[in-house]
Amino acid sequence: MDEVTKRIATFAKKTINLDELQQLLNPFFSSYTDFAEAVREFERHQVLVMIRASGRTIRTPALANRYRINKSAMSGDYHKELQHYRSKLHRAISLDSYYRSDPELWARDLPDLIKVDHYLKNHGFRKKRFRHRSAALNSLPMKNGLMKKAEGNCLRRPACMRALKSFPSPIH
Repeated sequence: MDEVTKRIATFAKKTINLDELQQLLNPFFSSYTDFAEAVREFERHQVLVMIRASGRTIRTPALANRYRINKSAMSGDYHKELQHYRSKLHRAISLDSYYRSDPELWARDLPDLIKVDHYLKNHGFRKKRFRHRSAALNSLPMKNGLMKKAEGNCLRRPACMRALKSFPSPIH
Protein backbone atom coordinates (compact mmCIF):
# COMPACT_ATOMS: atom_id res chain seq x y z
CA MET A 1 0.00 0.00 0.00
CA ASP A 2 2.99 2.33 0.43
CA GLU A 3 3.64 2.49 -3.30
CA VAL A 4 -0.04 3.25 -3.93
CA THR A 5 0.02 6.02 -1.31
CA LYS A 6 3.19 7.45 -2.85
CA ARG A 7 1.56 7.52 -6.29
CA ILE A 8 -1.44 9.41 -4.92
CA ALA A 9 0.76 11.78 -2.91
CA THR A 10 2.85 12.71 -5.93
CA PHE A 11 -0.16 13.36 -8.19
CA ALA A 12 0.15 16.96 -9.37
CA LYS A 13 -3.48 18.07 -9.09
CA LYS A 14 -5.67 18.43 -6.01
CA THR A 15 -8.59 16.59 -7.58
CA ILE A 16 -8.65 13.39 -9.60
CA ASN A 17 -11.25 11.69 -11.78
CA LEU A 18 -11.97 8.02 -11.18
CA ASP A 19 -10.56 7.17 -14.63
CA GLU A 20 -7.34 9.04 -13.87
CA LEU A 21 -7.10 7.31 -10.50
CA GLN A 22 -7.61 3.93 -12.11
CA GLN A 23 -4.87 4.64 -14.69
CA LEU A 24 -2.55 5.89 -11.95
CA LEU A 25 -3.03 2.80 -9.81
CA ASN A 26 -3.53 0.25 -12.60
CA PRO A 27 -0.18 -1.55 -12.09
CA PHE A 28 -1.03 -2.38 -8.47
CA PHE A 29 -4.46 -3.99 -8.85
CA SER A 30 -5.53 -6.89 -11.04
CA SER A 31 -9.29 -6.44 -10.68
CA TYR A 32 -11.82 -3.66 -10.19
CA THR A 33 -12.89 -5.08 -6.82
CA ASP A 34 -9.31 -4.90 -5.47
CA PHE A 35 -8.99 -1.36 -6.81
CA ALA A 36 -12.37 -0.36 -5.33
CA GLU A 37 -11.46 -1.85 -1.96
CA ALA A 38 -8.24 0.17 -1.83
CA VAL A 39 -10.05 3.37 -2.86
CA ARG A 40 -12.71 2.81 -0.18
CA GLU A 41 -9.90 2.36 2.38
CA PHE A 42 -8.45 5.73 1.29
CA GLU A 43 -11.93 7.22 1.66
CA ARG A 44 -12.19 5.88 5.23
CA HIS A 45 -8.82 7.43 6.10
CA GLN A 46 -9.85 10.75 4.50
CA VAL A 47 -6.99 10.58 1.97
CA LEU A 48 -9.49 10.65 -0.88
CA VAL A 49 -12.57 12.79 -0.26
CA MET A 50 -15.57 12.41 -2.53
CA ILE A 51 -16.69 15.48 -4.47
CA ARG A 52 -20.44 15.20 -3.96
CA ALA A 53 -21.44 17.19 -7.04
CA SER A 54 -19.82 14.54 -9.26
CA GLY A 55 -21.87 11.66 -7.84
CA ARG A 56 -21.02 7.95 -7.69
CA THR A 57 -20.61 5.22 -10.29
CA ILE A 58 -23.24 2.56 -10.92
CA ARG A 59 -20.70 -0.28 -10.68
CA THR A 60 -20.56 -2.38 -7.55
CA PRO A 61 -18.90 -1.38 -5.26
CA ALA A 62 -19.83 2.21 -6.08
CA LEU A 63 -17.02 4.77 -6.08
CA ALA A 64 -17.10 8.53 -6.50
CA ASN A 65 -16.63 9.90 -10.01
CA ARG A 66 -14.24 12.55 -8.70
CA TYR A 67 -12.10 12.83 -5.55
CA ARG A 68 -10.25 15.58 -3.73
CA ILE A 69 -6.79 14.42 -2.65
CA ASN A 70 -6.12 15.27 0.99
CA LYS A 71 -2.31 15.22 0.95
CA SER A 72 -2.08 16.46 4.52
CA ALA A 73 -3.74 13.24 5.71
CA MET A 74 -0.93 11.25 4.11
CA SER A 75 1.99 13.34 5.26
CA GLY A 76 1.19 14.28 8.86
CA ASP A 77 4.23 12.57 10.42
CA TYR A 78 6.50 13.74 7.61
CA HIS A 79 5.49 17.38 8.16
CA LYS A 80 6.01 17.04 11.91
CA GLU A 81 9.53 15.77 11.25
CA LEU A 82 10.20 18.73 8.94
CA GLN A 83 8.95 21.13 11.62
CA HIS A 84 11.23 19.47 14.17
CA TYR A 85 14.28 19.89 11.94
CA ARG A 86 13.26 23.42 10.97
CA SER A 87 13.65 24.43 14.63
CA LYS A 88 16.85 22.40 15.01
CA LEU A 89 18.77 23.36 11.85
CA HIS A 90 20.42 26.73 11.18
CA ARG A 91 17.83 29.39 10.38
CA ALA A 92 19.37 30.06 6.95
CA ILE A 93 18.58 26.54 5.74
CA SER A 94 15.14 26.64 4.17
CA LEU A 95 13.10 23.44 4.25
CA ASP A 96 10.09 24.92 2.43
CA SER A 97 10.64 22.96 -0.79
CA TYR A 98 10.60 19.67 1.12
CA TYR A 99 6.97 20.19 2.19
CA ARG A 100 5.95 19.77 -1.45
CA SER A 101 8.42 17.04 -2.39
CA ASP A 102 8.70 13.32 -1.92
CA PRO A 103 9.68 12.15 1.60
CA GLU A 104 12.42 9.98 0.05
CA LEU A 105 14.16 13.13 -1.20
CA TRP A 106 14.14 14.45 2.37
CA ALA A 107 15.55 11.18 3.67
CA ARG A 108 18.37 11.31 1.09
CA ASP A 109 19.20 14.96 1.77
CA LEU A 110 18.98 14.95 5.57
CA PRO A 111 22.57 13.78 6.25
CA ASP A 112 23.91 16.49 3.91
CA LEU A 113 21.70 19.14 5.48
CA ILE A 114 22.99 18.18 8.92
CA LYS A 115 26.57 18.58 7.64
CA VAL A 116 25.75 22.00 6.17
CA ASP A 117 24.09 22.94 9.47
CA HIS A 118 27.19 21.85 11.38
CA TYR A 119 29.40 23.84 8.98
CA LEU A 120 27.27 27.00 9.30
CA LYS A 121 27.14 26.77 13.09
CA ASN A 122 30.90 26.30 13.35
CA HIS A 123 32.19 28.57 10.57
CA GLY A 124 29.36 31.01 9.91
CA PHE A 125 28.61 32.60 6.58
CA ARG A 126 31.07 33.08 3.76
CA LYS A 127 32.47 36.58 3.35
CA LYS A 128 33.09 36.25 -0.39
CA ARG A 129 30.33 35.78 -2.95
CA PHE A 130 30.92 33.69 -6.05
CA ARG A 131 29.43 34.10 -9.47
CA HIS A 132 29.24 30.36 -10.18
CA ARG A 133 28.13 27.47 -8.03
CA SER A 134 31.10 25.30 -8.98
CA ALA A 135 33.58 27.94 -7.78
CA ALA A 136 31.71 28.24 -4.51
CA LEU A 137 31.58 24.51 -3.95
CA ASN A 138 35.26 24.04 -4.81
CA SER A 139 36.33 26.79 -2.40
CA LEU A 140 34.77 25.23 0.69
CA PRO A 141 37.15 23.43 3.03
CA MET A 142 34.84 20.45 3.37
CA LYS A 143 34.85 19.71 -0.38
CA ASN A 144 36.77 16.44 -0.04
CA GLY A 145 33.88 14.63 1.60
CA LEU A 146 30.59 16.42 1.36
CA MET A 147 31.13 18.45 -1.79
CA LYS A 148 32.28 15.66 -4.08
CA LYS A 149 28.85 14.02 -4.17
CA ALA A 150 27.00 13.54 -7.43
CA GLU A 151 25.24 16.39 -9.23
CA GLY A 152 21.71 16.98 -7.94
CA ASN A 153 22.27 16.54 -4.22
CA CYS A 154 20.84 18.96 -1.69
CA LEU A 155 23.90 21.22 -1.79
CA ARG A 156 23.24 22.03 -5.42
CA ARG A 157 19.73 23.28 -4.62
CA PRO A 158 19.26 27.05 -4.30
CA ALA A 159 18.16 26.88 -0.64
CA CYS A 160 21.48 25.45 0.52
CA MET A 161 23.49 27.61 -1.84
CA ARG A 162 21.86 30.74 -0.40
CA ALA A 163 22.61 29.47 3.07
CA LEU A 164 26.29 29.22 2.16
CA LYS A 165 26.12 32.71 0.55
CA SER A 166 27.54 31.32 -2.64
CA PHE A 167 24.55 31.46 -4.93
CA PRO A 168 25.37 33.66 -7.93
CA SER A 169 24.33 37.23 -7.29
CA PRO A 170 22.37 39.10 -9.98
CA ILE A 171 24.52 41.14 -12.35
CA HIS A 172 23.57 44.82 -12.44
